[in-house]
Amino acid sequence: MKLLGRTAVAVAVLAACYAVIVGINVRSWLFQPAVYPRGDWQIQRDYGARDVRMTAADGSTLSGWWIPYAGAKRTVLFFHSRRGNISEQAAHIIKLQELESNVFLIDYRGYGKSGGRPSLAGMRQDGETAYQYVTGTLRVPPRELILHGEEIGAAVAAALAAAHPQVAGLVLESPFPNLRAFADHAMPLSGWLLGDAGGYDVTAWVRQYPGPKLFLFGSNDADVPAAMSERVFDAAAPPKSEHEIMGGAAASLVIYGGDQYRDWLREFYSDARLPVPEERLPKLPMLQFGRR
Repeated sequence: MKLLGRTAVAVAVLAACYAVIVGINVRSWLFQPAVYPRGDWQIQRDYGARDVRMTAADGSTLSGWWIPYAGAKRTVLFFHSRRGNISEQAAHIIKLQELESNVFLIDYRGYGKSGGRPSLAGMRQDGETAYQYVTGTLRVPPRELILHGEEIGAAVAAALAAAHPQVAGLVLESPFPNLRAFADHAMPLSGWLLGDAGGYDVTAWVRQYPGPKLFLFGSNDADVPAAMSERVFDAAAPPKSEHEIMGGAAASLVIYGGDQYRDWLREFYSDARLPVPEERLPKLPMLQFGRR
Protein backbone atom coordinates (compact mmCIF):
# COMPACT_ATOMS: atom_id res chain seq x y z
CA MET A 1 0.00 0.00 0.00
CA LYS A 2 2.84 2.38 0.84
CA LEU A 3 4.42 1.67 -2.53
CA LEU A 4 1.16 2.39 -4.31
CA GLY A 5 0.79 5.61 -2.35
CA ARG A 6 4.28 6.73 -3.25
CA THR A 7 3.71 5.85 -6.89
CA ALA A 8 0.50 7.87 -6.94
CA VAL A 9 2.27 10.85 -5.40
CA ALA A 10 5.11 10.58 -7.92
CA VAL A 11 2.66 10.39 -10.82
CA ALA A 12 0.76 13.41 -9.48
CA VAL A 13 3.97 15.42 -9.15
CA LEU A 14 5.08 14.49 -12.66
CA ALA A 15 1.64 15.38 -14.03
CA ALA A 16 1.74 18.74 -12.27
CA CYS A 17 5.22 19.47 -13.65
CA TYR A 18 4.09 18.47 -17.14
CA ALA A 19 1.06 20.73 -16.85
CA VAL A 20 3.19 23.70 -15.81
CA ILE A 21 5.76 23.17 -18.55
CA VAL A 22 3.18 22.52 -21.26
CA GLY A 23 1.01 25.39 -20.03
CA ILE A 24 3.88 27.82 -20.50
CA ASN A 25 4.72 26.36 -23.90
CA VAL A 26 1.09 26.39 -25.06
CA ARG A 27 0.85 30.14 -24.64
CA SER A 28 4.14 30.83 -26.42
CA TRP A 29 3.06 28.47 -29.22
CA LEU A 30 -0.46 29.86 -29.49
CA PHE A 31 0.46 33.55 -29.61
CA GLN A 32 3.42 34.49 -31.82
CA PRO A 33 2.92 38.19 -32.49
CA ALA A 34 5.26 40.41 -34.45
CA VAL A 35 5.15 43.71 -32.55
CA TYR A 36 5.91 46.95 -34.39
CA PRO A 37 8.46 47.72 -35.83
CA ARG A 38 8.88 44.05 -36.76
CA GLY A 39 7.41 43.35 -40.16
CA ASP A 40 7.31 44.91 -43.61
CA TRP A 41 5.59 48.22 -42.91
CA GLN A 42 6.74 49.70 -46.23
CA ILE A 43 3.82 47.91 -47.91
CA GLN A 44 1.43 50.35 -46.23
CA ARG A 45 2.61 53.03 -48.65
CA ASP A 46 2.80 50.58 -51.56
CA TYR A 47 -0.90 49.71 -51.29
CA GLY A 48 -2.26 53.02 -50.01
CA ALA A 49 -3.33 51.50 -46.69
CA ARG A 50 -4.87 53.98 -44.28
CA ASP A 51 -4.17 53.64 -40.55
CA VAL A 52 -7.24 52.91 -38.44
CA ARG A 53 -7.46 53.00 -34.64
CA MET A 54 -10.29 51.28 -32.82
CA THR A 55 -11.21 50.74 -29.19
CA ALA A 56 -12.52 47.36 -28.06
CA ALA A 57 -15.29 47.00 -25.49
CA ASP A 58 -12.74 46.41 -22.73
CA GLY A 59 -10.78 49.56 -23.65
CA SER A 60 -7.99 47.88 -25.62
CA THR A 61 -6.66 50.03 -28.47
CA LEU A 62 -6.49 48.18 -31.77
CA SER A 63 -4.75 49.01 -35.03
CA GLY A 64 -5.82 48.16 -38.54
CA TRP A 65 -5.54 49.09 -42.20
CA TRP A 66 -8.29 50.22 -44.54
CA ILE A 67 -7.36 49.73 -48.19
CA PRO A 68 -10.13 51.08 -50.42
CA TYR A 69 -10.41 50.17 -54.08
CA ALA A 70 -12.09 52.61 -56.49
CA GLY A 71 -15.30 51.07 -57.74
CA ALA A 72 -14.95 48.07 -55.40
CA LYS A 73 -17.31 45.14 -55.90
CA ARG A 74 -17.23 44.12 -52.23
CA THR A 75 -15.35 44.54 -48.95
CA VAL A 76 -13.22 41.81 -47.37
CA LEU A 77 -12.59 41.82 -43.62
CA PHE A 78 -9.40 39.79 -43.24
CA PHE A 79 -8.01 38.09 -40.11
CA HIS A 80 -4.44 36.79 -40.16
CA SER A 81 -3.00 33.78 -38.34
CA ARG A 82 -1.53 33.58 -34.82
CA ARG A 83 1.85 34.59 -36.25
CA GLY A 84 3.11 37.95 -37.50
CA ASN A 85 0.99 41.05 -38.12
CA ILE A 86 -0.90 42.86 -40.89
CA SER A 87 2.30 44.16 -42.51
CA GLU A 88 3.04 40.59 -43.65
CA GLN A 89 -0.14 40.19 -45.70
CA ALA A 90 1.05 41.60 -49.04
CA ALA A 91 0.19 38.41 -50.96
CA HIS A 92 -3.39 38.47 -49.71
CA ILE A 93 -3.78 42.16 -50.39
CA ILE A 94 -2.63 41.66 -53.99
CA LYS A 95 -5.05 38.81 -54.72
CA LEU A 96 -8.00 40.53 -53.06
CA GLN A 97 -7.43 43.77 -54.92
CA GLU A 98 -6.96 41.93 -58.20
CA LEU A 99 -10.61 41.06 -57.68
CA GLU A 100 -11.48 44.72 -57.04
CA SER A 101 -12.15 44.38 -53.31
CA ASN A 102 -11.87 46.89 -50.52
CA VAL A 103 -9.72 45.28 -47.83
CA PHE A 104 -9.82 45.82 -44.08
CA LEU A 105 -7.17 44.13 -41.92
CA ILE A 106 -6.82 44.19 -38.16
CA ASP A 107 -4.03 43.31 -35.75
CA TYR A 108 -5.23 41.51 -32.65
CA ARG A 109 -4.30 43.00 -29.29
CA GLY A 110 -0.58 42.57 -28.69
CA TYR A 111 0.15 42.28 -32.42
CA GLY A 112 1.66 44.94 -34.70
CA LYS A 113 0.70 48.38 -33.39
CA SER A 114 -2.23 47.18 -31.27
CA GLY A 115 -1.98 47.58 -27.53
CA GLY A 116 -2.65 45.01 -24.84
CA ARG A 117 -1.72 41.36 -24.44
CA PRO A 118 -2.92 38.52 -26.67
CA SER A 119 -5.71 36.33 -25.33
CA LEU A 120 -8.30 33.96 -26.78
CA ALA A 121 -11.25 35.96 -25.48
CA GLY A 122 -9.53 39.14 -26.64
CA MET A 123 -9.13 37.87 -30.22
CA ARG A 124 -12.86 37.24 -30.53
CA GLN A 125 -13.60 40.66 -29.06
CA ASP A 126 -11.14 42.20 -31.52
CA GLY A 127 -12.96 40.52 -34.39
CA GLU A 128 -16.27 41.98 -33.23
CA THR A 129 -14.65 45.41 -32.87
CA ALA A 130 -13.40 45.26 -36.46
CA TYR A 131 -16.83 44.14 -37.70
CA GLN A 132 -18.57 47.01 -35.93
CA TYR A 133 -16.06 49.48 -37.36
CA VAL A 134 -16.49 48.23 -40.93
CA THR A 135 -20.29 48.06 -40.84
CA GLY A 136 -20.70 51.14 -38.62
CA THR A 137 -18.00 53.73 -39.21
CA LEU A 138 -17.26 52.68 -42.81
CA ARG A 139 -20.94 51.93 -43.48
CA VAL A 140 -20.34 48.71 -45.39
CA PRO A 141 -23.63 46.78 -45.64
CA PRO A 142 -23.21 43.23 -44.24
CA ARG A 143 -24.64 41.84 -47.49
CA GLU A 144 -21.55 43.24 -49.27
CA LEU A 145 -19.05 41.98 -46.67
CA ILE A 146 -16.91 38.84 -46.94
CA LEU A 147 -15.30 37.50 -43.76
CA HIS A 148 -11.93 35.89 -44.55
CA GLY A 149 -9.47 34.34 -42.11
CA GLU A 150 -6.49 32.02 -41.98
CA GLU A 151 -5.72 29.50 -39.22
CA ILE A 152 -6.75 31.09 -35.90
CA GLY A 153 -8.07 33.99 -37.96
CA ALA A 154 -10.39 31.48 -39.62
CA ALA A 155 -11.83 30.76 -36.17
CA VAL A 156 -12.35 34.49 -35.53
CA ALA A 157 -14.06 34.87 -38.92
CA ALA A 158 -16.28 31.82 -38.35
CA ALA A 159 -17.39 33.12 -34.95
CA LEU A 160 -18.35 36.43 -36.52
CA ALA A 161 -20.26 34.73 -39.33
CA ALA A 162 -22.28 32.72 -36.82
CA ALA A 163 -23.04 35.90 -34.85
CA HIS A 164 -23.84 37.95 -37.98
CA PRO A 165 -25.44 35.51 -40.45
CA GLN A 166 -26.39 38.33 -42.82
CA VAL A 167 -22.81 38.69 -44.13
CA ALA A 168 -22.33 37.76 -47.79
CA GLY A 169 -19.84 34.93 -47.36
CA LEU A 170 -17.14 33.22 -45.33
CA VAL A 171 -13.67 32.17 -46.55
CA LEU A 172 -11.61 29.92 -44.27
CA GLU A 173 -7.98 29.04 -44.91
CA SER A 174 -6.53 26.13 -42.89
CA PRO A 175 -9.37 26.03 -40.35
CA PHE A 176 -9.13 23.68 -37.37
CA PRO A 177 -12.24 22.01 -35.86
CA ASN A 178 -11.66 23.36 -32.35
CA LEU A 179 -8.79 24.83 -30.40
CA ARG A 180 -8.27 21.77 -28.21
CA ALA A 181 -7.69 19.58 -31.27
CA PHE A 182 -5.35 22.22 -32.69
CA ALA A 183 -3.31 22.35 -29.47
CA ASP A 184 -3.27 18.56 -28.97
CA HIS A 185 -1.85 18.12 -32.47
CA ALA A 186 1.06 20.40 -31.58
CA MET A 187 1.58 19.15 -27.99
CA PRO A 188 -0.20 15.96 -26.92
CA LEU A 189 -2.58 16.35 -23.96
CA SER A 190 -2.17 20.13 -23.99
CA GLY A 191 -5.71 20.92 -25.10
CA TRP A 192 -7.23 20.35 -21.66
CA LEU A 193 -5.03 23.11 -20.25
CA LEU A 194 -6.98 25.61 -22.36
CA GLY A 195 -10.15 25.04 -20.33
CA ASP A 196 -13.12 25.74 -22.59
CA ALA A 197 -10.58 27.07 -25.13
CA GLY A 198 -12.31 30.40 -25.28
CA GLY A 199 -15.30 28.74 -26.90
CA TYR A 200 -13.33 28.18 -30.11
CA ASP A 201 -15.57 25.51 -31.65
CA VAL A 202 -15.23 26.21 -35.35
CA THR A 203 -17.31 23.20 -36.42
CA ALA A 204 -20.27 24.57 -34.44
CA TRP A 205 -19.91 28.02 -36.00
CA VAL A 206 -19.83 26.78 -39.60
CA ARG A 207 -22.95 24.74 -38.90
CA GLN A 208 -24.71 27.88 -37.70
CA TYR A 209 -23.74 30.20 -40.57
CA PRO A 210 -26.21 29.64 -43.43
CA GLY A 211 -24.37 31.60 -46.14
CA PRO A 212 -21.83 30.42 -48.75
CA LYS A 213 -18.53 29.10 -47.43
CA LEU A 214 -15.19 28.47 -49.15
CA PHE A 215 -12.59 26.21 -47.51
CA LEU A 216 -8.94 26.27 -48.59
CA PHE A 217 -6.26 24.08 -47.04
CA GLY A 218 -2.82 22.73 -47.87
CA SER A 219 -1.49 19.22 -48.43
CA ASN A 220 1.74 20.03 -46.58
CA ASP A 221 0.47 21.78 -43.44
CA ALA A 222 2.25 20.61 -40.30
CA ASP A 223 0.17 22.86 -38.03
CA VAL A 224 -3.30 22.22 -39.45
CA PRO A 225 -3.26 18.95 -41.41
CA ALA A 226 -5.67 18.67 -44.31
CA ALA A 227 -7.69 16.07 -42.39
CA MET A 228 -8.44 18.68 -39.70
CA SER A 229 -9.75 21.18 -42.23
CA GLU A 230 -11.77 18.42 -43.91
CA ARG A 231 -13.53 17.84 -40.57
CA VAL A 232 -14.60 21.48 -40.54
CA PHE A 233 -15.80 21.29 -44.14
CA ASP A 234 -17.79 18.12 -43.44
CA ALA A 235 -19.48 19.79 -40.47
CA ALA A 236 -20.42 22.94 -42.39
CA ALA A 237 -23.93 23.62 -43.57
CA PRO A 238 -24.36 24.07 -47.33
CA PRO A 239 -23.70 25.92 -49.56
CA LYS A 240 -19.99 25.18 -49.37
CA SER A 241 -16.97 24.35 -51.51
CA GLU A 242 -13.40 23.27 -50.82
CA HIS A 243 -10.02 23.14 -52.51
CA GLU A 244 -6.81 21.46 -51.38
CA ILE A 245 -3.64 23.28 -52.44
CA MET A 246 -0.76 20.93 -53.14
CA GLY A 247 2.35 21.76 -51.14
CA GLY A 248 0.64 24.62 -49.34
CA ALA A 249 0.40 25.33 -45.63
CA ALA A 250 -1.25 27.98 -43.45
CA ALA A 251 -0.15 31.50 -44.43
CA SER A 252 1.30 30.25 -47.74
CA LEU A 253 -1.86 29.00 -49.47
CA VAL A 254 -2.24 32.28 -51.34
CA ILE A 255 1.27 31.84 -52.76
CA TYR A 256 1.09 28.13 -53.59
CA GLY A 257 -2.39 28.53 -55.00
CA GLY A 258 -1.22 31.07 -57.57
CA ASP A 259 -3.79 32.10 -60.17
CA GLN A 260 -6.09 29.27 -59.07
CA TYR A 261 -6.44 30.95 -55.69
CA ARG A 262 -7.75 34.09 -57.37
CA ASP A 263 -10.03 32.09 -59.65
CA TRP A 264 -11.53 30.18 -56.72
CA LEU A 265 -12.28 33.44 -54.95
CA ARG A 266 -13.82 34.87 -58.14
CA GLU A 267 -16.11 31.84 -58.44
CA PHE A 268 -17.00 32.03 -54.76
CA TYR A 269 -17.88 35.72 -54.95
CA SER A 270 -20.11 34.95 -57.92
CA ASP A 271 -21.82 32.15 -55.97
CA ALA A 272 -22.33 34.64 -53.13
CA ARG A 273 -24.16 36.80 -55.68
CA LEU A 274 -21.62 39.58 -55.48
CA PRO A 275 -20.43 41.38 -58.64
CA VAL A 276 -17.17 40.03 -59.99
CA PRO A 277 -14.72 41.91 -62.24
CA GLU A 278 -13.87 41.01 -65.79
CA GLU A 279 -10.69 39.07 -66.54
CA ARG A 280 -8.33 42.02 -66.27
CA LEU A 281 -5.81 42.72 -63.57
CA PRO A 282 -5.01 46.11 -62.01
CA LYS A 283 -1.44 47.32 -61.88
CA LEU A 284 -0.25 46.61 -58.36
CA PRO A 285 3.20 46.70 -56.76
CA MET A 286 5.12 43.47 -57.20
CA LEU A 287 5.33 41.17 -54.18
CA GLN A 288 8.86 41.20 -52.80
CA PHE A 289 10.24 38.48 -50.56
CA GLY A 290 12.92 38.71 -47.91
CA ARG A 291 12.45 42.44 -47.22
CA ARG A 292 12.33 43.32 -43.52
